[in-house]
Amino acid sequence: MFDATRSLRRGFAAVAWWLTSSSGLAAQTVALGAGALITNDFTDPVLELYVAGPRVRVVQPYAIGSWQLSDRQDDARPTVIAALESPWVVGPRVVVSPAIGVIGFPSEDYDPHGMINTTTIVALPIPRAALTTILATQPFDDWEWSIVVKVAVLVYQRR
Repeated sequence: MFDATRSLRRGFAAVAWWLTSSSGLAAQTVALGAGALITNDFTDPVLELYVAGPRVRVVQPYAIGSWQLSDRQDDARPTVIAALESPWVVGPRVVVSPAIGVIGFPSEDYDPHGMINTTTIVALPIPRAALTTILATQPFDDWEWSIVVKVAVLVYQRR
């Protein structure tokens, strides 16, 4: 019988391993961001760490650690997203990339869920800075949705 939770955990672990392994698939891009997390239930300030691995053909794996800065979260553990993205629109100052992956929440009683999202990055006139929006939904969790709007700063990039 198909166990969705177990499959999502394995997928999450595979992407995390791919991003952090020493087999040459090390981080290609690292960015820090600050902004707002907007859901159908609340809006919170958020800090995020984005780490992307090398592109394989047209697909790039990435992971995001997201820390909500609110009194709703009891500890400092981040929400973690692991996904694969592929840019569909690439312009001189704009990139739009749909992605599919899993999202894991800090609460130990909340299993990871599948996630579909679209990220739009607009370069700002400040070097290494961009306005980033992430529109996400979780089809296996009653289509819960969220929007992250943040300013991100590129910390590291290897080509």
